[in-house]
Amino acid sequence: MNQPHADWVSGGRVAASDWTPLADVHEAARCGGKAASLGRMLRAGLPVPDGGVIDVDVLQTFLATTGLGERIDVLLAESNSAGPPELTSIETAVRAAFAETKWPESIKPLLDRIASYLPAGSVWAVRSSAVGEDDQRASCAGIMDSVLGVGCGASLEQAIKRVWASRWSARALAYERTGHGSLGSMAVVVQRQIEPWIAGVAFSRSPEPQRADEILCEYFAGLADGLVSGEIDPARLRLARSDGTVLTSELVEGVPALDEGVRRKLVDAALATENLFGGPQDIEFAVDRAGKLWLVQSRPITAGMRSPAGRRIVWSNANVNENFPDPISPLLYSVAGPGYSAYFGNLGRAFGLAKSRLARMEKDLAGIVGVHGGRLYYNLTAIHSVLSQAPFGDRLCAWFDEFTGAADPTQSSPRNPHGFVRGLRDAIELVWIAARTTWQYLFIGRRVRTFEARIDAYASAAKPEHLSALSRLALRDLLRSFLDIRLRHWTDASLADAAAMVCYGLLKALVRRVAGDAEANATHNDLLKGLTGLKSAEPVDELWRLAQAVRNDPGLCPLFEQYRGDELLVRLRGGGRHAAFVDRFDRWLETWGFRCSGELMLTVPSFQERPAELLDIVRNYAAQIETAPGERLEQQRVQREAATARLLTAARRHALVGRLPWPSLAPVLRCVLSATQASIGLRERARLKQALLYSRLRRVALEIGCRLTSAGSLAAPDDVFFLAVSELDHLLSGQAMYPGEVRALAALRRAAHQRFAAMHPADVLVASEGEYPDPVPDDTRQVPAGEGLCGVSVCGGVVTGKAKVLVDVAQTHSLMRGDVLVTRQTDPGWAPAFATIAGLVLERGGMLSHGAILAREYGIPTVVGVRAATERIVTGSIVRVDGDRGEVQRVDA
Repeated sequence: MNQPHADWVSGGRVAASDWTPLADVHEAARCGGKAASLGRMLRAGLPVPDGGVIDVDVLQTFLATTGLGERIDVLLAESNSAGPPELTSIETAVRAAFAETKWPESIKPLLDRIASYLPAGSVWAVRSSAVGEDDQRASCAGIMDSVLGVGCGASLEQAIKRVWASRWSARALAYERTGHGSLGSMAVVVQRQIEPWIAGVAFSRSPEPQRADEILCEYFAGLADGLVSGEIDPARLRLARSDGTVLTSELVEGVPALDEGVRRKLVDAALATENLFGGPQDIEFAVDRAGKLWLVQSRPITAGMRSPAGRRIVWSNANVNENFPDPISPLLYSVAGPGYSAYFGNLGRAFGLAKSRLARMEKDLAGIVGVHGGRLYYNLTAIHSVLSQAPFGDRLCAWFDEFTGAADPTQSSPRNPHGFVRGLRDAIELVWIAARTTWQYLFIGRRVRTFEARIDAYASAAKPEHLSALSRLALRDLLRSFLDIRLRHWTDASLADAAAMVCYGLLKALVRRVAGDAEANATHNDLLKGLTGLKSAEPVDELWRLAQAVRNDPGLCPLFEQYRGDELLVRLRGGGRHAAFVDRFDRWLETWGFRCSGELMLTVPSFQERPAELLDIVRNYAAQIETAPGERLEQQRVQREAATARLLTAARRHALVGRLPWPSLAPVLRCVLSATQASIGLRERARLKQALLYSRLRRVALEIGCRLTSAGSLAAPDDVFFLAVSELDHLLSGQAMYPGEVRALAALRRAAHQRFAAMHPADVLVASEGEYPDPVPDDTRQVPAGEGLCGVSVCGGVVTGKAKVLVDVAQTHSLMRGDVLVTRQTDPGWAPAFATIAGLVLERGGMLSHGAILAREYGIPTVVGVRAATERIVTGSIVRVDGDRGEVQRVDA
C-alpha cells in the first residue's frame, strides 16, 4: 500500500538540524536508507563524495505548509485499484503540482545552508533517499529520481522538488502495490558530483551462484546513469575476490580498459564495503580523470543471494564486545543468554506494555543474543523487533544503535511505519505506559540503591575466604541465587541503562536543534565532561593516594625500585614494617580489586587474585603522576559548566513550540541535561555492582571446580567454566544424567574453545533465520590502501604523543605520562590507565561505552571505531589524535 501524507506530516518550521552532513548521518528513519549507508561509508574512511541530506521533516513541512499533501491524498484515495495508465496520470499530476508550487518562506533558509556547505562553483547530484530504499528486502534501484548536473539557486530548488515528486511516480506506486512494502518517508541527498572518466557498478559477490567467488564489474565512459537504467551496453569485467586477478574481460568500443591500479582499488573497496555492511553489495562507482576511485552508492544485492529460509538476521557484537571481548565459556553463555532475554522482557513489563504486545515479543526475546565463533553477539534484528513494539519504536531503535555503536548493514530490521498509536486502545495504553514509566523514574535513585544492596548481600554470602567451608548443596544454592538476581531482580539496574540511552538520545537531539549539526557532536561531548561522583573514578583516585604514600615514604621507595611482582608483595607483607600501606592496599583490593579488563568474562582473574600486578601500576603512578587525578577532573568540570552556560544562553533564543515567544527551549534542555548526567552516574553504579556479582560467581564456580576435580569429575578446577549452569546444578544435586561423562565433555568443549580463540570473526554477521552465519575472518582489518585512521569522536581536543598498543589493563604499568593508548576496547577495569594517558584510540565502542565515559571524565581526546588500529599503529610511533574531527594521524619521526 502507498502511504498517504497525512500519516507522517508534522508541519512546523524547518530547523537547522534538517540539513545533516553525510558523515553525521546515522538514522535511516530520519535520513533514508541511501544517506545512512553513505554516512556509514564515510565514517569508515571509504572514498565517498562530500555532501549532506535534507531529512524527511522538510518534505513533511513542505506538504503541510503548501496544502499539497491534501491534494496528493485525494489522488491516492481515488486510485486504490488503479492500473498502469491511471498511475501514470497520478504521476503527471503530482509532478506538475510540485513544479508549480512555490517554496514556503519557512524552508527557504535551508537552501542557503546547503549552498554555504558545498564548495562554490561545484556541480551537485540530487538523489532520493527514502526510508524504505536500499535495504536488504528490496533495493528500489531506479524507482525514484536522481538529478545530475545541478547548480545553485532555482536549479537546486527544482531538482529537490523533482526528486520529492518521484516518491509518487508510477514506478514507485506500482512497486508498493505489488507487495514490495512501503517506501516510507522521503529524504533527499545533495552531493558533490564527480566528473568521471569512467563510471559503473560493481557487485562485490557475483549474483550468479556458480560465480560467487568473483567480483562482477560493469562500466562505461562518462556518467553511469544510462548504465544503471539499462539504456547502454557496458564493458564487463570479472575479478577474483581473492587477489583481484582478471578472470574475463569484455570490452566495448570507446570504453577504456581499467588499469591494474584502478582494478586493485576497486577490489579493495568492494570487499571493504561488503565487510562494512555484512553482506554482498551492489556498488556504484566512478573514477575521475586523476585516477581516483569514488563510491557514490552501495545497496545490498537483493536477487540471487538469499536463502529460502526466513528473515535475514543481523548479528552484531557492538558494545557487547566491550564486556565480552574474547570467546566466552559455556558457563557464561548459560547465564548471559537467558539474562539478556529477561533484561528486555522485564523492562517491557516495568514500562507497562500490554500482555498481548509482550506475547508478540516472546519469540524475539528468546533469541536476543547468540554465540558465533565463540563470541557473544546481539541479535540486532530481534532487538529492533522488540523495541519497535514500544512507543516511538523507530526512535528507540536509533538510540539503541547510537548507544551501543551497533548498525544494521542490511537496513532490514522491522520498523513500524504507521507509528505506535493506531486507535483508542493504543492511545489508552500509551497513557498507561507514560504513567508507569514516570512512576519508575520518580524513584530511580532508590531502585538503584536496592539493587546495590541486593548485590552486596550476595557478595557477603559468597566471600571467597568462606567458600571452602560450604557444602556442595550450599554452593549449588549460591548458583541459584545468582540466577535469581540475574533473571528476576535486574530491572532496577536495567532502568538505569534505559534512562541513560533515552536521555542521551534526547539530549543529542536538543543540542542539534540549538547548536546545529556542525557543532552538535563536540558540544554534546563537552556537556558530559568531568561528571563528578562517577564510581569509575574512585579507584583511580585511591591508587594515586597509594602512589603518593610510596613517594613520601623513604622506606617504601627503595622496595618499589628494587623489587617487582610477587617478590615485592612478599616483602611488603613480611615483618609488619609497612603495615599501614599494606592495610590501605588490601582495602583497595577488597573495595575495587574485582575490577579488571574482561571483568565479566568469568575466566579472567581479577586483581584480587593477582595483586602483584596492581603493585606494578602503583609503581608507575608513583614514578610519573604528581598531580591528583581529581585536579584534572576539576578542569573538565569547569569546561563542562562553561559549555552548559553557552548552550543554555543559545537555547533561550529558541522557541519550544513553533514561533511562540514563550516558553523557550532552555528549561527543557536543562532538565534533560541534568537527567542525562544523573543517569550516566546511576548506570556506572549499577555496572560496578555487576562486576562484583560476576567476580563472586567466578569464585563460587572455581570452588565447585575444586570439589569436582577432587571427586574425579573434572581434570582441573577451571574446567568448571566449560559446563552450563544447569549442568552444574544437576551435578551438585545428584541428578545428572551422565555424571561419568562430564570430564570428557569439559575436555571436548575446552578444545573447541581454544580453536575459537585463534579465530577473529567479523563484528557483523548476517544469515537467514534458523541458519548459522559463517564466522568469517574480520576482513575489515584488511584496510584498503590509503584509507585514513578515522572513527567517531567521543571526547574533543587534539593531542600528539607516543603510541602504546596494549591488550590488557595489567600492561598499563608500561604507560608513560603523555602516551596515547591504542587498544581494541576498554571496560571499567581499564580506569587505572586514564590517569596517565594523553589520548585514546579504540577499535570498538560507542558514545556511551565505558571508555568514552572515562575519557570525557578526564578530558582525554578520544576517537573510537578506528578500524584495525592496533595493527596499523605501532608502539613507539608518534600519532596525532584529533578528538574534534574523529581522526588519527601517524606523524613521521
